[in-house]
Amino acid sequence: MKRFAYAVVGAVLVVAGLAQAETAISVMPLGDSITAGTTPGGYRKPLVEKLTTKYGLTVTTVGTQIDKALDEGHQAHEGHGGWRIDQLSDNLLGVTTTDDGAHGGYWLKGEHDTGREAIHPQIITVMAGINDINQFIGNDKTSPMSGRSDKIIKTLQERQTKLVETLTTNLPDSTILVAGCIPYANGLISDQLTGANKQNREKWGKEDGVSEKQENGVNHWVILFNKWIKDTYVPELQKSGKKVYFVDLYADFILPDGSVRGWNNKPPENTAGPAGYGDYGLHPNEFGYHLIGETLADAIHEHLKASPAAK
Repeated sequence: MKRFAYAVVGAVLVVAGLAQAETAISVMPLGDSITAGTTPGGYRKPLVEKLTTKYGLTVTTVGTQIDKALDEGHQAHEGHGGWRIDQLSDNLLGVTTTDDGAHGGYWLKGEHDTGREAIHPQIITVMAGINDINQFIGNDKTSPMSGRSDKIIKTLQERQTKLVETLTTNLPDSTILVAGCIPYANGLISDQLTGANKQNREKWGKEDGVSEKQENGVNHWVILFNKWIKDTYVPELQKSGKKVYFVDLYADFILPDGSVRGWNNKPPENTAGPAGYGDYGLHPNEFGYHLIGETLADAIHEHLKASPAAK
């Protein structure tokens, strides 16, 4: 079953209208630490490998960050560990010095003493939102996140809207594939801070239509954010003529019994598949990154086949 639809938060792909006969594409991976990668090459390595070996594309990546774990031509990216959606957005056309990784900002336009020229990537992948959710946790046990859900989701929506609007406005010939966040438990915090106690997990599981096993830590807000992107935001953009599409990465990490692939670095007790995480339910391991990269590569390929220029 296909998990990406031609309708349009955490990952975004921007793909220019390409004829199927055209085999050279440029990719700008944009996002947080999952885009930067916590294993050599992260998801970018399997993404490039599948696009080149299975689909016969010549791929070049662009961005101000350099990952020397990959071959020349595939080293550049725009993954920034710890960055929120709004911080990424602010550096597309301006500069906010969150850390040295901003590289002077103006990632799309260049100039402004950056020593770079404007870029026009045919594809932009964006994975962001986890750090935004993290910064709502706080340390006040009398004010759990469960009591601030409306504010949390509204803020995520506003930030994601600004980011995508910046991309569609400045890259009007590109197509955006928005991929939601992957499951995130945040096993470092207590239920008192999130409100994810047993009663709420049962309630959220029914409301979200998922197994209660997915309602740990802060994942309730990941689910709500993803549903908004898929069911509301992307369709609205498409109705307005925007080339925006959705890719479901979350499903890569869900086992048949409704549990998540090895949260807290423990392989699932059943034999449905290997664990997908390398830490406390946030960063994928090599296998998890492989899942992400392959799903994004498949989504690009399907888009190219569906493009009117390819017919």
